[in-house]
Amino acid sequence: MQLSELGELGLLAELERRGLARNIGDDAAQLGEGLVVTQDALVERVHFRLDWISWRDLGWRAAAVNLSDLAASGADPEGLLVTLAAPAETELHDILLRLRPKQSFTTS
Repeated sequence: MQLSELGELGLLAELERRGLARNIGDDAAQLGEGLVVTQDALVERVHFRLDWISWRDLGWRAAAVNLSDLAASGADPEGLLVTLAAPAETELHDILLRLRPKQSFTTS
C-alpha cells in the first residue's frame, strides 16, 4: 500500500497498531510522564514560498504552527526544536540572522 492511499491518519493508525507510536492526536504525541511533543515541518512550495515571505515571518509561522499544536493538546510549551532543511545555495547569514532570538513568545 502506498502512502497516497493510506493518508496521514491511516499511517498514524498503522503505526499505533504496530506499537510504533501511541497517544498521537492534535498533531502532537504524549510521551511518558505527561511530556507532549510536536514537530511540524513547513515545506517550501507546499506551505510557503520564500519569494512571498521573509525569513523572519517564516520563523514566526513555524513557531506558531507548533505552539498551536501544543495548545490543542493542553500542553504548556517549554521550548522549541528547530528543524531546518535548506538548499545548498542558502546564505549562512540568512540562517544565523533568523535563528537569533529577538522577542519572546510570552508576555508578562
